Amino acid sequence: MSNAGTNVASLAADVLRMIAVVAVLSAVVGAGIHGVSGELFATVPDVEFDYGYDAETATLSITHAGGDPLPADAVRVVGTDAACDAGPWSQGRVTADDTCRLAGVSGERPVRVVWHDDGTDRAILDVWVGPPE
Repeated sequence: MSNAGTNVASLAADVLRMIAVVAVLSAVVGAGIHGVSGELFATVPDVEFDYGYDAETATLSITHAGGDPLPADAVRVVGTDAACDAGPWSQGRVTADDTCRLAGVSGERPVRVVWHDDGTDRAILDVWVGPPE
């Protein structure tokens, strides 16, 4: 085989190696990106809440209306100094129809239900913006 033929074969082999390297790197990067984004979206609970407000007693009731159960230690109610009364919202698991009652809520500030799992992930699950006028 001539020197030119050897060079062409060597060049073709180099191109094939580069294509294989790029394919492997693409697969690794793609899997990493999919894994990271999949974890981010999979960790935030999908849940709905219903609200009831009694203006006479300034009491806000937040009820888990459906969706994923929530560990009580990962759920925070933010925007009020009041804390949930005893029950699943203060310990255990918050599931459908479990209600948190907050006394002394003025209704002037939004109240947020925030999910905060093991110090790394946070999400605002829902916001109550005040009683209807």
